[in-house]
This record gives sequence, C-alpha cells and structure tokens, in this order.
Amino acid sequence: MKQKLHDFALAAISRHIAEHPQAADTLEGIYLGWISWDDAAGDASAPLQLAATQTALQELAQRGVLEVRRVGSGQVWRSHRSTGALD
Repeated sequence: MKQKLHDFALAAISRHIAEHPQAADTLEGIYLGWISWDDAAGDASAPLQLAATQTALQELAQRGVLEVRRVGSGQVWRSHRSTGALD
C-alpha cells in the first residue's frame, strides 16, 4: 500500500511540475493542491498520503528534479533551478 501511494504521489507531482515548471509550494500545499487523492485507489488515511507525498518529494530531490528551499521557518519545494545571480 505504501509503495502504491508513493508511486501515485510521485507521478502526480511529476505531472504537475511538467505542466507548471515554475510551481513551488510547501509539503502541505503539494499534498492538498497538486495531488488528486480522490483518484488514488484504496482508502489510505491522510497521514499515509502525507507521508507518501514527503517520500515522493525526497525522491525527486535526490534525482535532481526538485529542490527544497528554506523560507522563514518552513520549506518550499520547487523545480530544480541552476543557481544564478537572480535566483
């Protein structure tokens, strides 16, 4: 079940980034806004869905697709961008 949720979140986040390359959001924002959990098979609880979102984000960051930035006391996930003077 966990792997299926992870794969579902990974695919949804990847699609969202492909369609909106400048998108950036918090873990909670991605969980609530980027992933249509109603389309996921099964009756997974919100904590399991949130955990799957987190592991999918971490995997995409390890692959170099996403990066995480500290903003205030929180974190924002976004497409990986090269570091430049205006970044």
